[in-house]
Amino acid sequence: NARPRATPQTICQKCLQRGHYMFECKNPRPYVSRPSRTKMLEDPRLSAREEGKPSVQVPEEFTKKGTADKILAQKEQER
Repeated sequence: NARPRATPQTICQKCLQRGHYMFECKNPRPYVSRPSRTKMLEDPRLSAREEGKPSVQVPEEFTKKGTADKILAQKEQER
């Protein structure tokens, strides 16, 4: 059999239960409550919790100002 076997630690991406893969899932997708955009704008703590954390760490080389920024600043000064 060429199908991969799910371990008890395998978590389904559809129903969030353990023991099977998404393509094998017969369970309904659970409702996950999230704050609306209006609620996030009204309460900054909600947006900080949802959006404030990047899912990956950004390398230092991408956070620094680069060559393009220098060129744009130079062009802006020339105007």
